[in-house]
Amino acid sequence: MIWKRKLLLLAGVMGCSLLMSGCSVSQLPSYEAVKADVNASMQEVVDLLPEGTQVSLRPESTPYPCEDKLSLGSGKGVFYTGQLEATLPPTADASHVVDDLPARLGEQWKASKTGVALSSSAVILTDTKRQVQLNVMDVSNAYGGTSVIDITGISRCATSPTN
Repeated sequence: MIWKRKLLLLAGVMGCSLLMSGCSVSQLPSYEAVKADVNASMQEVVDLLPEGTQVSLRPESTPYPCEDKLSLGSGKGVFYTGQLEATLPPTADASHVVDDLPARLGEQWKASKTGVALSSSAVILTDTKRQVQLNVMDVSNAYGGTSVIDITGISRCATSPTN
C-alpha cells in the first residue's frame, strides 16, 4: 500500500532528525524511560482527540539501533518507536483534527511540515520537554473513508532494553 510506504519514509525522516539531534550524549537514558516519554507524549495528543475516539496500540517493534546506516545516525544505543491507531467518531473529520493539533498543544510542542508530498493531512510534532517526535497522519483513505489517524512516536537514543 502506498500510504504504508509514505509512512515508513516519513518515519525515516523523523528518525533522521531525531538521531542527528542528540544521540551522541555520553550518558544515555534507559530504554524504559524513553519508552515512557513516547507513551506520555502520545497520550497528550490522544487526550485532544474527539470524544468517542477508539485508540489501539500497535504491537511493539524491536528497538532500532541509533547507528543504523539507514537512519543516518551515528549515535550509540537504540531508540523506541511506538504507534497508535485512533479511529474517530463518524462525525469527526480526521484531516481537520490533525491540522488543529499544533494550535491545541502546549508551549513545549513544536510543529513542522513532513517534507514529503502527501495526499492527506500530516504533521510532525516535537515534544521538546521529553525529546520525542510524533508523526500524526490522517490515514482514512486506507480505511475506506472511516476517519482514522496514525500516531507514530520516536524517542531519543537510549541504552538497550534489559530482558
